[in-house]
Amino acid sequence: MQFTTLTYAFLLCILAQNPAWSQSQTPPSESTLNHPLSQDTTGINWAFTLQEALDRAAATNRIVILKPVSFRSNRESDRLSPSSETQRAMSFVDSRVVDLLNRRFVPYYYDMDSLGELYDDEATKLAMQLYPDLRYLSSMPTPPLLFMTPEKKFLGYASNFLSGQELLEKLVQILDENPYYGQLSQAEKNQEDPIKKARTFLELRRLDDALEALEGQESSEAWFLRACIAREQQEWLKMKNAITRITDADLLDAITVENLLRHWNSKNLEAIKVKAAEVKPQNPRYQEAMYYLGLAHFHSGDSNRALEIWENAIQTNPKSAWACRLDLTRGLVKLNPSVYLSSRDKIPSLLGREYLCPNGSADLMR
Repeated sequence: MQFTTLTYAFLLCILAQNPAWSQSQTPPSESTLNHPLSQDTTGINWAFTLQEALDRAAATNRIVILKPVSFRSNRESDRLSPSSETQRAMSFVDSRVVDLLNRRFVPYYYDMDSLGELYDDEATKLAMQLYPDLRYLSSMPTPPLLFMTPEKKFLGYASNFLSGQELLEKLVQILDENPYYGQLSQAEKNQEDPIKKARTFLELRRLDDALEALEGQESSEAWFLRACIAREQQEWLKMKNAITRITDADLLDAITVENLLRHWNSKNLEAIKVKAAEVKPQNPRYQEAMYYLGLAHFHSGDSNRALEIWENAIQTNPKSAWACRLDLTRGLVKLNPSVYLSSRDKIPSLLGREYLCPNGSADLMR
């Protein structure tokens, strides 16, 4: 399946100024200051204890996600487990996933290795009850994501190696199967601003409702949201028409990258080369644009140019989530994406991170 992403970078800057959105984020406590995820660049609102996850989920009508790892954690390092680094690069880089996680889920990351500094005995025992195969950790170096209710009822699991699109579909599936947790909160029901209401529906993947909320709205942000919805629906002409109505410079910069995704879908590599080259480093979505520019050169037969583009882009913001995506993709090309890679193959990393070999790269094998 093709890896896709929809990072509303400029829109997220607007969201950050939204009091209602800010209130949904949990401020860091003293116990989180030296946690490896306390400075997480994906934007995911992690819980830092099992009890915090259960309490937040119960108070906000959300689903708990247990993210167990089977390695010895080190609080002094900002490096996560190899499986977690891989997942961050593959699926958590997708802001659609992050948006939906923060709306309807409470994820908790912990160590199942008793010698790790993030070891959680209670959460480990709970995970083994929910998913008995975890008892055989020697044959499972990459424990999956586990979904459960605040009452600890098991709802399903997801692999670490899903693309952003695949994990997004899994999250939607979990909510569809458990509609109690997908319903609108009272605050969301009371939202009167059509733009904010449409944005909420978009984050919840209720695209028709989002379009309905935008009826009669003619602002640049409204047309930006319509373009994003058309992108999701793969209605390329509608997307193109919506873009022509946007006048806000910041939103135009953001939608430029959406256009790269449109060209990627149609396999128009030359258009990607032209349009991506116009994206400036000051654009918050610059690294994403460079990812697709590198892919365009890679599929045109110029792997060296692709590697150069990705390496330069990584250096512009080495701590970003997109830097991990670029780093992993670069490493796979260096190893040779056309051959089968085992978990013993070490992927070259400019960032000094450890990744597990995913089951191929759809973008490189396209």
